[in-house]
Formats: sequence, C-alpha cells, structure tokens
Amino acid sequence: MKKTIFLFLLALCSSCYDQKTIFGSQDRLVWEDFQGKVPKNAKFESYTRYEIVFRYNYETEVNPKVYFDKKKSTWKTNYDNYVPKKIISVETKVFIRKKTSWVKKDKKSDDLLNHEQKHLDIALYFERKLNQALSGLLLIEKNPRIFSAKAREIAIKIINENLAFQSEYDKKTNHGKDMEQQKIYDEKINKMLAEFEN
Repeated sequence: MKKTIFLFLLALCSSCYDQKTIFGSQDRLVWEDFQGKVPKNAKFESYTRYEIVFRYNYETEVNPKVYFDKKKSTWKTNYDNYVPKKIISVETKVFIRKKTSWVKKDKKSDDLLNHEQKHLDIALYFERKLNQALSGLLLIEKNPRIFSAKAREIAIKIINENLAFQSEYDKKTNHGKDMEQQKIYDEKINKMLAEFEN
C-alpha cells in the first residue's frame, strides 16, 4: 500500500481552493491572482501570499491486529494498522494564495507586478533548493520516521533562508520603488533560478 504525507511549510493559509500552482519561472503572475482584500492600514502597495510545500510517499505493510470483541463474543482482525516501510518519492511545490494576495487598485503597474513576480521567483528558487536537498536525503535514508525528522530540519533551514532573502529583497529595493536596485535584484534572482535549469 502507498500512503502520502503532506508537509506544508510557510503555511500561510489552510484552504486550497484559491491556490495557483507555480511550476517554473515561466509561470507569470497576473493581477487577477491578487483577489484578497487590502488591509485597512496596509503600508505596502501589494502583497503576494505563497506557500512552499513538500510531500513524500511511502510504502506500508499491514500488521493485522487480532483482538477479541467482548460485545459480540467473537475474534476480529483489524487491518487498519499500517506500518510505514520505506520512503519511495518526494515532491515539492510553490503555491500562490489568490484570496489572500492583494493589491491596491490605484497602484497597479508593470513595475509593481514585476516586483511581486520576483518574490515568487525567490520562493521558486528555494523550493528547488529544498527539492534538491530532500532528493539527496532520499538516496541515503528510506526509513520514514528518520526521513521525516531529517526532512523537517532541512526544510526549516531552507525556509528560514527564503524568509531572510525575501526580507533583504524588499529592504534593498524599497518594495520595488528603487528601480536601480530592482534591476540588480531582477538579474540576481534570474541567475539564481538559472542554477536549476542546467
């Protein structure tokens, strides 16, 4: 039997009905992706809410549990006792949450959309970095319990790197208003993504 475990990182929203899956740097944001309500005291012109997630599949074996049912005076077998056997695959993705991503209507511009796209591209870079690390872990660790613990450690480290870089990006570009810095970061982020395209 095959089971799947989903581990959501940067889980900024629990519902999945409003998500858009980002598969690569060719997937571009459009203003229709920003469907959320602008907070009353919003300091910024727009906000992209995203998630980096990973899941792994594992094989299980059934350890039937035989027990005596006193009410029915009979022996029964419970086949619900699945024991994880080995990890067989791992997958990572980036989602944008449309219902919680927002933009001030009078601030829409190509430059602002590019700035938000780069936030997503940064997330995509770190998603690929996470995928690479977890795929490497899968080569050496098949035990589901050990894999899960190590995968969480790796994921937390990489997600923290993502958050630090996202913060640096906003600070240096002044949330996309410093066009000179924005161009520098556009180039830098494109180079980062290119590392995974070769």
